[in-house]
Amino acid sequence: MKAGIEAEALEKMSEVTTDLAVRLAEPVGMIRNLMANKTSEAIALVGAEESDWPPCMQKTIGDLSNGINVNHFGRLFLASMAATLALPQESCVGFFRGAPDFSEATTSYQVAHVYQNEYTPAGCGKLKVNHNCPVLPGDNRTCDQPWMDHPLKYIRATQRWKRLTGRQETSTKSEDVNTTAPSKSNDESQPSTSDKADSD
Repeated sequence: MKAGIEAEALEKMSEVTTDLAVRLAEPVGMIRNLMANKTSEAIALVGAEESDWPPCMQKTIGDLSNGINVNHFGRLFLASMAATLALPQESCVGFFRGAPDFSEATTSYQVAHVYQNEYTPAGCGKLKVNHNCPVLPGDNRTCDQPWMDHPLKYIRATQRWKRLTGRQETSTKSEDVNTTAPSKSNDESQPSTSDKADSD
């Protein structure tokens, strides 16, 4: 099937005129940019640290490690989140080791099924309905945001916040170095008093 598609595509490429290529350049460029953005989002999720994980995922992992029997929906959610974050399957199976009904063979099979079929993690609404959301209003500022409707958005928001606050800390440190470093030349290299007040 793949060979047939490739052959057909190569055949049709010979029919492309310069005029058609010029007309398609902008839409193709837009599609390439959209695909690049999606790829960079996926890469960011793959690089998510444990501290970036949403409370629902952390709670499910904690419950399982404490021997609490998490419902099927919660288990499926955890496996699909692990797959989406590109955690190794062995790590995902490890999350379930504390479950009261843990079976290495069954869990490995089910986790492999979720990874192979690329299940999409459930959103916040479904997690709440199935009693897998541990957050009450006022417990978590990020979860309280009106736009927060999916655990993957929580991860992106957490990563964005870390990135922005990291930049601010870096720029603040640079300003501190600039304002406290002794001048080696004339007074022009020293920030004025008004500059110091502005940076505070």
